[in-house]
Amino acid sequence: MSELPPLNEELAPGDQSDHVLAMQERLAEFGYFHDAVDGVFGESTEDALREFQRNYGLPEDGRVGPETWEALGRETVSYAEPEPAGPEVGELSEDGQWRWDGSDWQAVNSSEPTDATPGMLSEDGQWRWDGEQWQPVGSADEEMSTEQFQDVIAQSMQVNSSEMA
Repeated sequence: MSELPPLNEELAPGDQSDHVLAMQERLAEFGYFHDAVDGVFGESTEDALREFQRNYGLPEDGRVGPETWEALGRETVSYAEPEPAGPEVGELSEDGQWRWDGSDWQAVNSSEPTDATPGMLSEDGQWRWDGEQWQPVGSADEEMSTEQFQDVIAQSMQVNSSEMA
């Protein structure tokens, strides 16, 4: 936790100082401030400060007086809303039309079977159904039975031969 210097005056939007810099650092440590820590009390700093004040039961005035400064200096757990976690690889969108590949949403092939069995490959050969969700091919650490391996090879050959036709 960064140490806060004593505050002799109120901080308000438009201010630029080391105190503003320290406030931004503390708001970032608590998970409220996500922009560049630059010592400028701008709109994003005010928004983060108001959220902090609201969550700590302080007057939500967007200014830093003794009470808010003291709260910023406490060692405490953050009440900030956590950043939303991204989707897991292979996860389908709510409408079932898109699949997350780890960096982008990819359109789901409309002819994809809904009765997938464990070990089954997707039509493009890039995904394997693990019984609960689609996994990228090559990501599974579990060993397959001989029958599963033969099924995967047969499906892969079907996928590749249908692409060549």
